[in-house]
Amino acid sequence: MPVYRSVHLALDDALDSADSRRMEVHVRLPETWRRLVAGETFGLYEGRTRTATISVLEDWNVIGFMILVAGPYRSGTDGDPARIQANVDAMTRTSLALWKLGHLPVMGEWFALPLIGAAEAAGDTDADTAIFHPIAEAVLSRCDGVLRIGGPSEGADRMVATAERLGKSVWHSLDEVPAP
Repeated sequence: MPVYRSVHLALDDALDSADSRRMEVHVRLPETWRRLVAGETFGLYEGRTRTATISVLEDWNVIGFMILVAGPYRSGTDGDPARIQANVDAMTRTSLALWKLGHLPVMGEWFALPLIGAAEAAGDTDADTAIFHPIAEAVLSRCDGVLRIGGPSEGADRMVATAERLGKSVWHSLDEVPAP
């Protein structure tokens, strides 16, 4: 799992090294940076080049990537509830596999379906169109990437296109997802 570190830094301004500020930042550090020690100095960029000296390191483990699982929902089902549920089950199994790998999986269906049900119960006849894909795209905007599974699906392909437009990672199998 990625390690986030609570790092207390003394920032040394290039203009006046005597005027250093202390600040606490939480950063995701690459594996190779896990060996940083208090007192070590490294370069930092905050609008201009600065150096920072680490005074305290505290590790705290967190979940790896937040990944939207996108696959067929209604596609190829002819509206058959059992086949729709089979599609949801496939995305759920993939989500569980991601969780076991140390990632935080999400599915647009987890967010959209309860809202669609409530909106339809309140008489909104256009709830599916207004909620289903827009909410999945909103969730995706908070994710690190999307894992596209299953067969043909305009909706899942829309999530891939959205991820690419947002500069997010796109994976097409569990084997492609990097370890946390």
